[in-house]
Amino acid sequence: MFNFHKLFYFITFSFVYLYHQSHAIDQLVLSSDSTSPPSTPTTFHSGYRGWSSWSLQAFKGVGYGFYWLDEQHVKSQAAILADKFAPLGYDRINLDSGWQDPELDEYGRRQMDRLRFPSGVAGLSSHLARKGLKLGLYYLPGIESAAVENQIRILGSDYTADEVIHCPKSRNSGSRTPHCHRPLANAFGVGYALNYSHPGSQLYVDGIVEELYRWNVSFVKMDGNVPGSSFRPTSKVACDTRPDLLAWRRAIDRGYEEWRHVGRERIWLAASWELPPQEAGPVLDVTADSWRVAIDVEAYGRKMTTFDRIVRNARKAAGWTCVDAHRRWQGLIDMDAVLISDMTLAECRSVVTIWALMGTPFYLGDDLRYLSDERKALLLNSEVLDIQRQTGDQPARLHHFNATRYFEDQTFGTLATDCAVWSQKQKLVRVSMGETEEIGLGPICSGDVLATSQEALKREHVRKFRQDDQQVEWQQQIWVSELDDGRIFLGIVNAGDQQWWDGPIEIEVSLGMVQDAMNPKRRTTRVKESIYRVRDVWRRTSIGFITFDSRFTLRLDIHDSLLYALTPV
Repeated sequence: MFNFHKLFYFITFSFVYLYHQSHAIDQLVLSSDSTSPPSTPTTFHSGYRGWSSWSLQAFKGVGYGFYWLDEQHVKSQAAILADKFAPLGYDRINLDSGWQDPELDEYGRRQMDRLRFPSGVAGLSSHLARKGLKLGLYYLPGIESAAVENQIRILGSDYTADEVIHCPKSRNSGSRTPHCHRPLANAFGVGYALNYSHPGSQLYVDGIVEELYRWNVSFVKMDGNVPGSSFRPTSKVACDTRPDLLAWRRAIDRGYEEWRHVGRERIWLAASWELPPQEAGPVLDVTADSWRVAIDVEAYGRKMTTFDRIVRNARKAAGWTCVDAHRRWQGLIDMDAVLISDMTLAECRSVVTIWALMGTPFYLGDDLRYLSDERKALLLNSEVLDIQRQTGDQPARLHHFNATRYFEDQTFGTLATDCAVWSQKQKLVRVSMGETEEIGLGPICSGDVLATSQEALKREHVRKFRQDDQQVEWQQQIWVSELDDGRIFLGIVNAGDQQWWDGPIEIEVSLGMVQDAMNPKRRTTRVKESIYRVRDVWRRTSIGFITFDSRFTLRLDIHDSLLYALTPV
């Protein structure tokens, strides 16, 4: 007897052809149901969203640059954020390096530059609060040089700043202990490293955090952390900021208990940058709410960023989500700012797709006054933002991720470019902190290493002309995030080589590929036995159903992406 049931499934699940060209899809629509999958509340961090100043400070376009940061410019961005973006959760304004005044207060704490911010921290914070926005500020591990050199008293004690550092000078002789080596305070070499065996060190951090709660600051970016920050310690140059993160965590939690009764929220502690999972992960997991996994996404030139930088940061994020398959991180993986002003629209959509699947904080870095409506729409798609909220503790994994090849590729491939960025950033940060002495860039950017990296870059260009099949996971990226309720978020990105020869691609996708990218703990028979409704998140339309045996072919334009929500039915 002819089996119509089998014929139905053969037609329905085996011949789904989705055609994607510049994000316009000609397809066989198998369902007219246009409702989106129900969202699931989570006890994890709700999607972090806002705006940050650094990208425009690093931009060399006319009218921008490091000294662009002032009260007038911040308020202009805040007005647009409050009006257009805050209804969808973009409620944070973070000031990066450059908000500080050269002069410290009586307890050695940074104050706001009154020339650039005449309202001061409290005045600016109040202005933002009236618009429903929250203020964030930038800090470095360690203690300020001026506090140490002027022997400033630490709040709540009789200790002075010069007593709480490593190798303090003797009050009698004025000289340091013989054979005592002072580690650097942070990757920038700014200030002095605190000696946390001295009780005054924690008190110094407590005093800073107490003032932040008084100012109603709800976010701190702690930059220049080591291990990380493109810094490679040697026997002559030591640095370890993990004790600083622990001290700040203690201060933040204690301060919150003291200030919560007046409506203060717990300060969000973000650690930066390019922090390695093996060395830094265990401490970050118990101290930071989010942490930067890659070097700056900014181009530090006449463009805000480039697509190769986007792919580079995605590679770094994969090192966190794919290498330690059984780890469930307690904080958010931070891939840096969302920049969408000067790449192609397809590339910008891919940025938002990958960032959303990673659950990374969405802090915008462009000048919001000049973003076009079609680019704003990428940031205001409520279904995309819902994915960003829910994937925070289930960041996406990359299909066919190869840890060995990944780490080999990171050795010298982009080192010369990273060192150029690191040099510019170091100078800007040191100037903002009142440090005028020139220092070297450290062992990672030494002359021998840079020469080697330049040769590696030449070899990398030759390799890319060969279109090495061993790198296909980076050229045709399939990202998968699975939730506890069985839903799956699937992102497909035509990343190419980020070169002129990149073009459209056709890629065949199946649930088997999706399952391969899932966390090994979740590779159960559930996926094989389920039928999934497929929803195109960018177009906000349901497009049909698939089973484990289904295969569908997609065509993606240059550097474009697709984002699907798969819901078991």
